[in-house]
Amino acid sequence: MPRSLPPSPSLETLREQARALRRAHKHGDASCCAALRCLDRLKDRTNAEIFGAEICLQECQHALARDYGSTNWAALKKEVLGKSGPATLLHVLWSDIMADVLRASTAPGEIIVWRDLGAYAPTPADDTTMAAMHAQILVDDGYFGTIQAALQARTGAEKRLAEFHTYDDVVLWFDPCLYDHVILVQRLDWFSRQDLRGTRLSLVCVRENLGRNTPDELVGLLDQREPIGRAQLELGVKGWEAYRSPVPTAVERLLRTDTSALPGLAPAFTDHLERFPSTIDGLGAVDRAVLEHASRLGTTRLSQLIGSSLGELSYLSDTLAATHAREMTFCRHPLLRLRNATEWPATYEGEIEITPLGREVLAGTADVVKLNGIDRWLGGVHLMGPDAQWRWDPEHRKLVEFSRAPVFEAVETGDLPAVRQWAQDCRCGVGPR
Repeated sequence: MPRSLPPSPSLETLREQARALRRAHKHGDASCCAALRCLDRLKDRTNAEIFGAEICLQECQHALARDYGSTNWAALKKEVLGKSGPATLLHVLWSDIMADVLRASTAPGEIIVWRDLGAYAPTPADDTTMAAMHAQILVDDGYFGTIQAALQARTGAEKRLAEFHTYDDVVLWFDPCLYDHVILVQRLDWFSRQDLRGTRLSLVCVRENLGRNTPDELVGLLDQREPIGRAQLELGVKGWEAYRSPVPTAVERLLRTDTSALPGLAPAFTDHLERFPSTIDGLGAVDRAVLEHASRLGTTRLSQLIGSSLGELSYLSDTLAATHAREMTFCRHPLLRLRNATEWPATYEGEIEITPLGREVLAGTADVVKLNGIDRWLGGVHLMGPDAQWRWDPEHRKLVEFSRAPVFEAVETGDLPAVRQWAQDCRCGVGPR
C-alpha cells in the first residue's frame, strides 16, 4: 500500500526526504530498502543487493514518488504544488557538480544529470553493441558490479528522460568541448524522434566552462538560452550519424556543410579528428599532450603529469589522460617508464618519466604506431593492427587513408601463417586499453 502525503506537504520537505533516503542507502540503513524497491530495477532485490547498487538522487526522488503512489517525481510535484499543468522547467546537465550548483541557485525547475561516456568510449553504429561496450567499460572501471546492472541503470535514466513531455520547457546545459558535444548530438538525435507534445527545447552552451560558474551566474545564463528548433535537431541527427560512422571522412564531409545551428560543433568535431594518429609520428592529440608534458617535467609523479596535461585540451579528463599514459607505458616499445614499479598505480602516485624513444617520437624521427601497432576506438572508427588505416595530416589539416594493412590481404588470401604472425605482433605491441 502506498503511504499518504502529510496534510500540508511542501516540496522542500519532499526533497529533503529524497536526500535522506539517499543518505540512508549510503550508510546501509535498512529503513530505505522498502522505498527503493519501488524502483523497477530494485523491485525484487535483497537488502544486500540494494546496498550494493549505485543510487543517484534522481532515483531516490522517483522511488519516493512511487512510494507516495505517484507515477514519478514530476507527478508528485504537481500534486504537492496543486498544479493542473506540467512543471515549468526540466534541466538536463552533464555533471553532478554543476547540478549541485544549479540546485543552490534561484533557478526554477527539476534536474536530470545525464551521465554518459561521451567521446571517451567506442560509439559503433549499432545501439545494442554500443550499450554493451559502454556497460563493460563501466564494470571494468568499478562503477557497477555487473554488465546487467550497468544496462539497467542506463534504461532507468532513459525512462526518466522520457518523461520530459510533462514539462513546459527542457533546457540542455552543455559546454562547447568535444566530450559534451558528442552527448549533445546524441540527445538531439533522440529528441528528434520523440513526440514533443508542445514541450519547448532550449540550449545553454557558452565558451566558458559551465562548471566554474556561481549559482547566480548560472541563473544569468539561463536567461540567455537559445531555442532548439528543426535546424538544431536536424544537425544533431547528422552529427551523431557522422560521429558513429566507421569511416571518419563522414565527419569531414559534415564540417564542410553549414553547422552554424550548433556553433560549437565544428571546433569540437575538429578536435575529434585531431585525435587520430598523426602522419608525422603516430601520436594523436591526447598522446602528444601527455608526452610533451612528460618531456618538460622530467621524472615526476604520475598524478602531476596527468594534472598538468589537462589544460592542453578542453575535453581532456584525468581518466582519459591516464588511459593514454598507461598505453604508452605498457607496450612493446614504451614511450613512458614507471620508476620502481611494474604495475599501473591505481592512485596515480608512482613516478614516471619519458623514455629516449618517447623523445624520438616527439622529435618526429620515430612513429609510435609503426613501433607498437594500435587498438583504439575513435567515435565509430576502430583503428586496429600494425598500422592505422586513417591518419591526421596536421599540415593540410585533413584525414589521410593509409593503404590497407597486409593482414587484410592475408585474411582474404588464406595466408594463415601471416595472420598468426600479425596477431602475435599485436599481442606483444599493444598495451592494455
